[in-house]
Amino acid sequence: MFLQNWMTAQQKEKQVAWTSLVGRRKTEGGQLNSHCVNHYRKGNTLGRAKNEQMEHEDKIYQAIGLCIEIGVIRECVVHEGTYIDSMEYSDPEELTAKILEENPDALGLFENQNEMLECVRDAMASAGEECGSCAKNRDS
Repeated sequence: MFLQNWMTAQQKEKQVAWTSLVGRRKTEGGQLNSHCVNHYRKGNTLGRAKNEQMEHEDKIYQAIGLCIEIGVIRECVVHEGTYIDSMEYSDPEELTAKILEENPDALGLFENQNEMLECVRDAMASAGEECGSCAKNRDS
């Protein structure tokens, strides 16, 4: 009883989920099905990996925002969410230095400068020379 009062709400939810899982997945001999345990553990790992991926994507969008602020990338006026590179900077390291020069607080959005560089590199890679949808409409 003491341990149940001590657990946080999140721990209680996990305990309930685990108890429910164990109750449903016992073999005929009363032993816990090892596949069930491995599946539960993998589910937690995949959840963490998905959260890390979502956090990384958020940081890439922050890098895109920083690039837009200094005018290196712009959003297509017709197709929201499509970014066009001005081709002013071809080196992500040079662009990261420019961003930090104009906005030194930008580093606080990232764990460190290497992570910022990686996100700026991904932001540059996500922007094309022109909007693909506009080019397709123009050529057809």
